[in-house]
Amino acid sequence: MVEKILIGVIVISIFGLMLELKKPGSWSFH
Repeated sequence: MVEKILIGVIVISIFGLMLELKKPGSWSFH
């Protein structure tokens, strides 16, 4: 149960991070 929750959180975090990187003029490129 706990493992599934951790995996879900990690996947959501990576997905959100990818969306941030795809944004034009993102702070990550500075």
